[in-house]
Amino acid sequence: CSPRAPGELGTHLALTAGRAGAEDALVLGLADAVVAADAIGGLTDALRAGTPPDEAIAAAAAAVPPIDLPAGTLAEDRAWIDEAYGGDSAETILARLDAAGESNAAAARAPRPRCAAPLRPP
Repeated sequence: CSPRAPGELGTHLALTAGRAGAEDALVLGLADAVVAADAIGGLTDALRAGTPPDEAIAAAAAAVPPIDLPAGTLAEDRAWIDEAYGGDSAETILARLDAAGESNAAAARAPRPRCAAPLRPP
């Protein structure tokens, strides 16, 4: 697991109290695989039996037909998120969100951060 989310995705989620589903968790590096609830028992059994974790997880993820995950949006929205949230202050981010919103419907709908303090150390 990486110590920080790719690009400005973590900043976006933190400032907007955004949510991340299973697909977004993969994009963020918070998860390595999605395992269906029906496969959890087999996964825990394999781990208890000494199967290496990577092997057990891969087997569990493949054991059940593909899961219909709610569509994540972070991968698709990453370009405008990185551009808008790359600023060092809430004012800069708000201005960038407003500018992006003129040409991008997802950016226009994005929640606006509510913070006045600098976001990054000088």
